[in-house]
Amino acid sequence: MSVVPCPFCSGSVTLPTPWTGTAYTCPHCRRVVSTGPPPRPPAPPLPPPSPAKSDFDLSDDDDDDDDTPAPRRVRRRPRAPGGFGDFITFRLMITPILIQIVFWLAVFLCATVGLMIIAGSFAMGRNQGEAVAFAVVSMVLGPLLARLYCEMMLIIFKIHDELKAANDRERYRG
Repeated sequence: MSVVPCPFCSGSVTLPTPWTGTAYTCPHCRRVVSTGPPPRPPAPPLPPPSPAKSDFDLSDDDDDDDDTPAPRRVRRRPRAPGGFGDFITFRLMITPILIQIVFWLAVFLCATVGLMIIAGSFAMGRNQGEAVAFAVVSMVLGPLLARLYCEMMLIIFKIHDELKAANDRERYRG
């Protein structure tokens, strides 16, 4: 039997000597501990940023002989979404707005064409039943099909927005 410490609670856990399992449960803290490669220690914290040197500081406290200035580290902050800058740099998509406008134009067009077919069938005086049925079907199915098409187009932009948000969360973590 071998005794190993639990990485979570530092309690001693007795394991059989020919241990072939991949994980065990600590009897003290009840956590499952993997017996695979040891967990990676946490990364050391970053040192605090040094105060920026003023451009007007003429003192020479460098020990090196070259006159090349040290590169400055630029800290970027997460930007708030939206704004005219995002529009100019193509970070703000206007196509989803245009797709919504196209949808409402399609609804208006279907309703107008359906009403014109109904009015025309009454003016002609023949085949009113078929014309009215076609007009009603086009007034119901037209906007429904337009909505389905527009939603399928918007899914692409929603996926893009979610990927961009995930990228921003990863970039500005911590």
